[in-house]
Amino acid sequence: MNKFKRQLIVILQRVDYATFAAAMTCGRLAGDRLTASLGLRRMLQLGSTFAIVGILGLISFEDRLPLLLSFVSIGFGLANIVPTLFLTIAKQKDMPVSSAMPIAATLGYTGTLCLSAEHEIKITLR
Repeated sequence: MNKFKRQLIVILQRVDYATFAAAMTCGRLAGDRLTASLGLRRMLQLGSTFAIVGILGLISFEDRLPLLLSFVSIGFGLANIVPTLFLTIAKQKDMPVSSAMPIAATLGYTGTLCLSAEHEIKITLR
């Protein structure tokens, strides 16, 4: 692979991430109003659906525009899932919030770290 092609790939990866981050920011800025009008359950359903559609788009398409739209879909979808889950935890009555919130956050971070470590191991073993 020549130097120009490698540089182009890096630039496109940066554009992809910037697109995802911009969509996630816009989704977060609109998230509280959307959650207030749609409700917690509906917001989680829509966010999950957007994220799944975006991931399926990444798997299915090779052209740039559908890939960028997939990153937008993932960004909008994931933007409000964690805040909505934390709000749901804060409203529940089965467990004290002071115990439930750290447990949920720890489980979330543990899952992220384990998946990242597994992914890193697979990359280094190739």
